[in-house]
Amino acid sequence: MDSKDDIGRPGRPPRRGGGSSAVKAWLLAIVAIAGCGALGYYYWQLREKHIEQKGQFEQVAERAQKYDDAQSRADKAETELTRVKADLDTRNAALTKMEEAQKFTAAELAQLREMKAQADARAAAFEKIKASFKEMIESKVLEVQRREGRLIVRMPAEVLFPLGSADLSEKGQIELYKLSAILQKEEMKNKFKFMVSGHTDNTPIQAGPTSKYRNNWELSTARAVTVTELLIKAGISPKNLVAAGYGEHSPLVDNKSAGAKARNRRIEIVLLPDVDELSNLADDPKNKDEAGKAPG
Repeated sequence: MDSKDDIGRPGRPPRRGGGSSAVKAWLLAIVAIAGCGALGYYYWQLREKHIEQKGQFEQVAERAQKYDDAQSRADKAETELTRVKADLDTRNAALTKMEEAQKFTAAELAQLREMKAQADARAAAFEKIKASFKEMIESKVLEVQRREGRLIVRMPAEVLFPLGSADLSEKGQIELYKLSAILQKEEMKNKFKFMVSGHTDNTPIQAGPTSKYRNNWELSTARAVTVTELLIKAGISPKNLVAAGYGEHSPLVDNKSAGAKARNRRIEIVLLPDVDELSNLADDPKNKDEAGKAPG
């Protein structure tokens, strides 16, 4: 009895359904391979995405860092700008002050120049007046000085008076007439008033029959009046004359020696100017003294 079933045929093993198992195994292998491929592809996609995201993150971080750096520079620039602006304001303020000071200084300079011109004019006037006394200065009869803005003509008492006396000696009268002629010259006439002042040293006067003066006040005043009276006699208007006695109380130097005392005994004729340009004659810088000293 013929049959297509091989079961029972000699030389062939019986079939037990192995074909379906193999197919399943192959299918499983294919599925596994496909899964692995899918996983690999997915992993590759994730990796690429991760790399891309990492690059983007790094770019963002770089941009953020650049922004922070730029912001920091901007802050520093703003701080520096504020400092520069404050410095500029300070400099502008200082410049304004300097400009104001310069204007003030320019005005002061102009004033100083004007004062110097006036001082030069007064000095020239003084030199001109002093030149009038040149002969008497050289003969040691008198000296001329600028003191406290005034011209002083100073004569030693010994040239005019005997010691302790207010009576003019013959030589004293001659010298006073010479002096009055100078005081009436054109450069001084009607431009000055004259204050005649008498001065003594600090030696007390011994009142008694040898002296008619009780003290140095009386002696100095009497001498001033005597000189004033002779100047009037010589032609100077009494309206332009003043007499004053200082006694021992306005010494030129300390009364420590005979020479110093002799220097303090004197007659001074102070020229009081009636014109503005001569009203502020500068003090003599050399200890308020001029050339032409009288013997001391």
